[in-house]
Amino acid sequence: MPKFIVQTSPLLLGRSHLIGFLICFQGTKYDTLGPTVPMPPDPICDIVDVQARDFSFAPCNVKIHSPRIAQITDNPGKLGMNFEKARFNMVEQQIRTWDVLDQQVLDIIASTARDEFVPEDYLGVSYSDTRIPIGHGETMMAPKVEGRILQALRIGPADRGLEVGTGSGFLTMLISQMAKHLITMDVHEEFTHGAAKRLAARNTSNVDFVTQDGCGGYPEGGPFDFIAVTGAMATENPALREQLAVGGRLFVIVGELPIMEALLIERQSETVFASEALFETELKYLVGAEAPAKFSFE
Repeated sequence: MPKFIVQTSPLLLGRSHLIGFLICFQGTKYDTLGPTVPMPPDPICDIVDVQARDFSFAPCNVKIHSPRIAQITDNPGKLGMNFEKARFNMVEQQIRTWDVLDQQVLDIIASTARDEFVPEDYLGVSYSDTRIPIGHGETMMAPKVEGRILQALRIGPADRGLEVGTGSGFLTMLISQMAKHLITMDVHEEFTHGAAKRLAARNTSNVDFVTQDGCGGYPEGGPFDFIAVTGAMATENPALREQLAVGGRLFVIVGELPIMEALLIERQSETVFASEALFETELKYLVGAEAPAKFSFE
């Protein structure tokens, strides 16, 4: 099922929701499948499904010109978005309102160009409240979740940390501006190499990239002051908390759909750990950390 990237029009300002609309493409009209499309107070992008009756092509952009009619453009990079304004709106309307109040975190996100870490086909949704596909079936997390991770970990300038799941490298870039040193791991070589190039282009020199399964952490690099796990795990791997220094913090999302829980685990002593539930969410599993298949007997 193809998806269309939707950019709202100023004509829609003041509307809380758009109850369906039509897409015009080469003279043919197509109905959206979703009953509603969220419309924030400022123009922003979102991804919606459309009914694929008689056409098949790559994701396109849909720029809404009225509450019922839209037109398609062919390149997300040509939406004409003001990325600086979109980044400001993302921080103020998505991240701050999701209880991210640490000013250092907000300032770092506000000063880092997220669009430079997004695949070209999805540039138009760089600052949208959505997960963005980056290849290998993986996605970037929603910006508000990235903000909550940074706030929860309380990263200091002398801290050494581990990131499990490099992805696009955007969260890696944010963490590198807060920590003394970071090791980031991903099972996909394309991700670690791509992120390394993006960070090198920004003169970032305090990050080491490791291409391997990170579900069990990276014991040879520890102990760590913080560990950020950027994909869900069906259950927390105890090996991760054991790699924390005393006082270290681990962020991990655990559970199974429809309910997953973001946890902050802090090592209080060599043998004592404290766990705090932060929020409920859903996230794709790390490769190798999936829930076991369930069997039914008839």
